[in-house]
Amino acid sequence: MSASRQPELEQEPFSDDVSHIQPLTSGEGLLNQLRRGEIDAEAYIQARIARATEGLKGLGEEQLAFVKDTLRHQLEEDPQLSRMLESVLAVSPPRVT
Repeated sequence: MSASRQPELEQEPFSDDVSHIQPLTSGEGLLNQLRRGEIDAEAYIQARIARATEGLKGLGEEQLAFVKDTLRHQLEEDPQLSRMLESVLAVSPPRVT
C-alpha cells in the first residue's frame, strides 16, 4: 500500500519577523492578505505559527524554536493538516511584489 506523497513546502529557517505582514484590522486576517496576494504562502505559514505560539513567551528560546519546528513538521507530514493547508493555498493567487 503506497501513500501519495504530499508536495513539500519550501522551508526556510523559521523567523519570528512577521513585520512585513499588515496588522489585523476590522475583518482583515492573514487569509485575506494571502488571498489578495499581499503575503506569500511561506509568510502565511510563519505568521500562523508565530500567532499560535504567542502565549508561549515564557519558554526559553530553544524550547520555543522546538515547538515552532514541531508545528511546521506537523503541517508538512500530517496528511489531514497538509490537505487543509493545500486547500487554503490553492485558492490564493501568487504574491504580487
